[in-house]
Amino acid sequence: MSISMFERKKVSDAEITDVSEVGRPQADAVNIDHGRASRLGWLVLAIGFGGFMLWAALAPLDQGVPAGGQVVVTGNRKTVQNLGAGKVEAILVKDGDEVKSGEVLVRL
Repeated sequence: MSISMFERKKVSDAEITDVSEVGRPQADAVNIDHGRASRLGWLVLAIGFGGFMLWAALAPLDQGVPAGGQVVVTGNRKTVQNLGAGKVEAILVKDGDEVKSGEVLVRL
C-alpha cells in the first residue's frame, strides 16, 4: 500500500521507539550546498552590477530632446535694472570685510 503526501497516516505508539529521535533529520534528507548557492547569488549580483555600470558608461544620457515651444509670462512683467546708469569704477570691499552703515562700497 502506497501513501501519498496528501494522505494522512496514523502513527501508533509502537512505531516510535525513542522520543529523542523524533526531531532529528533522517539519513535520506536533502543536503543543500549553501556554498554553491552563495557563489551563484554573488555571480548574478556581479553580472547585474557590471551590466549596470556598462550601461551607465555607454548610454547617451547627455543629449536633449529638441522640441518647439514658446515661453509665456503668466503674471505681470517686472523690469529689473539699476537705478542710476554708469559703470563700476572700483569695488572698495573684499569678501569677509566688515562694513559700517553709510560706508562707500562701490564707486561708479
